Amino acid sequence: MVALKNEIKFYDKFYAKGGWESGYNYDRVRNELVNLIIKPTKWKKEDRLLEIACGMGFHTNVLYSLGYNITGLDISSVGIEEARASSTGAQFLCENTAHFIPSAPYTGILCRGHSWYHYNLDETALNNTRRIFEWLEPNGIFVLQIATDFSGTRPKGKIHNNTVEQYLSLFEKVGTVTFITDWKGNKLRKGDTGQRGVIVVVKKNKDGNRVK
Repeated sequence: MVALKNEIKFYDKFYAKGGWESGYNYDRVRNELVNLIIKPTKWKKEDRLLEIACGMGFHTNVLYSLGYNITGLDISSVGIEEARASSTGAQFLCENTAHFIPSAPYTGILCRGHSWYHYNLDETALNNTRRIFEWLEPNGIFVLQIATDFSGTRPKGKIHNNTVEQYLSLFEKVGTVTFITDWKGNKLRKGDTGQRGVIVVVKKNKDGNRVK
């Protein structure tokens, strides 16, 4: 509980100072979303989408501006307040991902960064992933876009640099990885290193999120 309160406090302060939003450009983000996420997922505009850990909602709002039916979710009230202030129609919810219960399943879920995937991709990460996959429709699509240099290093006080193998090992237990690239769109295989970070597109198992 103390760790959670500290995390919320950290992000409240971070978003109050502008978060990552100041470094975003609408056209660049739009092109990245279209080419690296929308095309491989084949999401349709009538699909019901969710972005978890949406922060100040920049990417959620861009997807909404493109016509997508999307909701943003974040634990930081400051981030959600900023997201709502800049929204032209997207819905935003201030809730803890660990306790969130959707009113209906989603066709797609986008995660562009979350503490669950920034560190060890262990049993805890697997259990949290299984929970997220419960929110998806059969054959629904989950997308993780997260920073890593692919080296496998664990720098003290910083996010871990998980490898392609580690991401595949995690997600292949809950679905089928249909697409994995770096942030430049270069396709990745086991042993590869990419640029800036990884994007993993995972299709939910037809029989649910049962671990193999």
